[in-house]
Amino acid sequence: MNANYNKLTSYENNFLNEDLINFFIHSKKNVSNKVKMKLIIEWCKTRWFIQNNMASILERENNDCPGYLDTLTVYIIQRKFWPNQVKVPWAYFVALALGLNPENEKAWAILSPANIGLNLYQADLKIISSEKLDETRKKILEEVIIGSGGEIFFPKKELDFYLIKLPKEFSLMNSIFPTEDSNLSSHYFSSSNKVNRLWRNLITEIEMEWHRLKPHDLNINTLWAWGWGTMPVNQDCDTGFKKAIDEKKITENDLYSIMKKGFIYWLQNKKNVELDINIKNDPVPEINLSETQIPFKKSQNKLLNKKMRESCISFTQTLRVFNESIEKKEERVSIFIFNDTYVLTKTNKFTLSVFSKYLFILRSFYFYYK
Repeated sequence: MNANYNKLTSYENNFLNEDLINFFIHSKKNVSNKVKMKLIIEWCKTRWFIQNNMASILERENNDCPGYLDTLTVYIIQRKFWPNQVKVPWAYFVALALGLNPENEKAWAILSPANIGLNLYQADLKIISSEKLDETRKKILEEVIIGSGGEIFFPKKELDFYLIKLPKEFSLMNSIFPTEDSNLSSHYFSSSNKVNRLWRNLITEIEMEWHRLKPHDLNINTLWAWGWGTMPVNQDCDTGFKKAIDEKKITENDLYSIMKKGFIYWLQNKKNVELDINIKNDPVPEINLSETQIPFKKSQNKLLNKKMRESCISFTQTLRVFNESIEKKEERVSIFIFNDTYVLTKTNKFTLSVFSKYLFILRSFYFYYK
């Protein structure tokens, strides 16, 4: 194995919730004792690791990016590849992978056509395919971006997004990662923040120009940008490396795959680290406590119990992989478990003794029978 080879696996699992875990542990009818016992053993281990600073569970503070990108952020900060409290510029990595020779000290963002509709309580954001934006609107968009000291890039049509480069002051802009249908609070339309005001003024100019045109068939009335950030000078890739990447050689049409490619290139070039990244989604539908408290018919209860059992088994298996990685002190293997609220990570600081393993098992049995 290469001395600089590292492996990172992130498991998405909605079961990572202490209230939900405790409910299953104390439940007398939803899962069997055998399934429950396995969960207790692994969860007791994980909690002990957390209490002794061998693992940590971090609360996600915002939804600026998907959970799997948060795990990459935690990874590069833990390894001291990236300064703490500095925003990771995800759009920069996309530009890097597409061979755009992205400049440092510039703000980069991923841009998509969108529709924002208002209702009584909030605004609804709907992302629309970039290929649906007509040439007239594209031209207006490009002129406004250039007039603001920036540049816009329209990748090959198979890629369903645009990239924009703007002056550095835009880099602190915060924006949620857009899902197919997202809900927006008034915070995202506030002009009290200087950076928000800069972007809001730019977008308003585009929207006003579009408003003068014939209404769009799909009601495209705005644009949504995310992945904001700037690459610090001391973290930038070498120019020769960037020129070696050719957009024509990019076969992936998925935005995350392209972003991951740019991120891996950056690690190889700047940090001399070869990283194998795997994201594993939870195969079991999400479980929430409210479901368990609703009276169902017998047939519905049977389906719900099956769903609960599968969720419990899936989470236990994931915890086992996480715990074993700590026990074996796999320093070059990073394991994360994440969902919309939390990220569970190990700290690579500990080797578990045989005595401690037996102690874990005894404590788990005690907890179970208690």
